[in-house]
Amino acid sequence: TDSFKGFEVNPISDHHVEETLADVTNETSGTNHYYIDMDGYRYFSIQAETSDGTPTDTLTITIEATNQDDGTAAASCAYQDVTQALFGVASWVDTDFFAIADTPIPFKYVRVKTVTAGGNNDHDYALYAKRMF
Repeated sequence: TDSFKGFEVNPISDHHVEETLADVTNETSGTNHYYIDMDGYRYFSIQAETSDGTPTDTLTITIEATNQDDGTAAASCAYQDVTQALFGVASWVDTDFFAIADTPIPFKYVRVKTVTAGGNNDHDYALYAKRMF
């Protein structure tokens, strides 16, 4: 017959990846990093749900990025702070936020940096990320 069968090769439902970067309870004082591989993706968003100002410890979150794409592991790349450039704030301190990078971003990796200070080990947070082509 002279029929034509059409199908979507790359369905729109496959154009994004979502992930939970962290789900932390009673974080100890220190610095932690959570990585997003942006290879092949153009946009991303990050949502943070924190204990706000309730704990006695302080939680500071910044976003860093690298274009280093020479086979180096994500944790060993050189990163620059891009929080101000992308989102217009220096950091988020003891607060929930939703950061949306909705212009094409040519990064290899994005790193979410959390710094907890105070020594009481009483800050909780969850970090969620979504990447899109």
